[in-house]
This record gives sequence, C-alpha cells and structure tokens, in this order.
Amino acid sequence: MGASRFIIKPLNPKELLAEIDKVLKEKSAGLLWPKESLFKSEEDYLNQYSQVVVHKLEEQIEKQDKLYFQTIKAMAAIIELTDPDFTFTHLDRVPVMAKRFGIWLELPPAQIKALEIAAYLHDIGKIIVPWEVIKKRNLGKDDWDIIKEHPLVAYKILNKVDWPWPILDIVRNHHEHFDGTGYPDRLKGADIPLTARVLAVSDAWDSMNHDQHYRRRLTYKKAISELKICRGTMFDPFVVDKFIEMIEKCTHTIG
Repeated sequence: MGASRFIIKPLNPKELLAEIDKVLKEKSAGLLWPKESLFKSEEDYLNQYSQVVVHKLEEQIEKQDKLYFQTIKAMAAIIELTDPDFTFTHLDRVPVMAKRFGIWLELPPAQIKALEIAAYLHDIGKIIVPWEVIKKRNLGKDDWDIIKEHPLVAYKILNKVDWPWPILDIVRNHHEHFDGTGYPDRLKGADIPLTARVLAVSDAWDSMNHDQHYRRRLTYKKAISELKICRGTMFDPFVVDKFIEMIEKCTHTIG
C-alpha cells in the first residue's frame, strides 16, 4: 500500500496522533486511496488501517509508561539513602494503597494515575534533611523547620520534568492540614487538592501500621482511633470516613 509520510524517532505520541488524523482525513477525501486494493471498500480499508495504528500506538505508550515507572522508582530510591524508615517495601505499599483508595473513591483515571505516581515521589525532598536530624527520636523546632521544607524541595525538583500526570500539587500539598495548620502553604479545606488529601491519609496509615525508628507500629484499633482523632484537623473528614469504610470492608472480607 506504500507510505504517505514518515515519522522521525523518537516517537512523540501527540505528533503521531496528529499525523494519523491528517492521513485519515486525506484517505476520507480519496486522496490516498489505492487504485487496486485487497479491501472491499474504502471504509473497510480505513477501519483496518485505524486498528493497526491504534494497536501500534498503544504498544508505544505502554513502552513509554514502563520507562517512566523505571525512572520514577530510580528517583524515589534516593529517599532510601537518607531515611532509615523509608524502604522499598514502604515505597511499594503507599502507591498501592493510594491507588486502591483512589479507585474506591471512584476518582477519574487520570487522577488515580497521578496519585499513584505522586505516592512514589512525594518524599523525594527529604534529600535535603541531614542524617543527624532524621535519626533523632525527639525533634526540636529547628529540626522541624528543616523537615517542613521537603515538600517544597520535592516540588522544585519534580517541576523540572514535563510530567504527563498532574502530580506536582499532590507532592507539594500532601502535608497540608485540613484546618490550615499544615505546610508549606498553609492551605485549608477544599483549597487542598483532593488527591493530596487522599495521599496524606494513605501515607499516614502505612506509617502507623509499620515500625519506625522512633516507635513501634500501632495496633489496628489504635491506628483507626488516630485517624478519627485527626479527623477535621489534620485530615479531611470525608476522606477519613471513606478510608475507614474501605479498610473495614476489606478487613471484614479477608476475615
């Protein structure tokens, strides 16, 4: 059938879609229709051509997604070098929990994907926190002032990448408190992105349910109690209620 145009690698999905649109319009106008064809009709030709192109595009996007995830995990691994509590197990658990919670809340697919990616990278800013601060059991005001910089540092690092998902505000605002006492921007209530509120609860739940260098893990009942205590102050009441609903239903199902 020949080729109507060539696309230079590396392949850009947006440019590919634009070229596909041009080719299909030209074919619809009869400009590229072959004189001798094995297809029954022009419509049949266009349908099968479109299926092949879509399949190839899906393969390319899948390859790019895998590359993104490999890069994301490599970036997130930096945190393990600075934080004794941040292991690859934690790195895997929080994104899974955040994604699962996003699905439970019936968030749009793009937000669920952003939530998952942000969960991998939200603490990358801890690279600026000195080891002597991280290993302390009791932090002073100066120590907290340093730690509170990490969401903004993470935002500045990740802002240098043109991410295909809206992760930046999630990373920047996952330590904001519902009552406006969080950091770095002291956002309050609905001004905090919903996805950031979702990540805050997911991350806190994982932290409470696993040993930290400064304390032992909490019991299931104590962790649930802590979420309820922080409902309306640190965490969004709606998000807490839906999270507990999900956890209790899953626990009941497993039991």
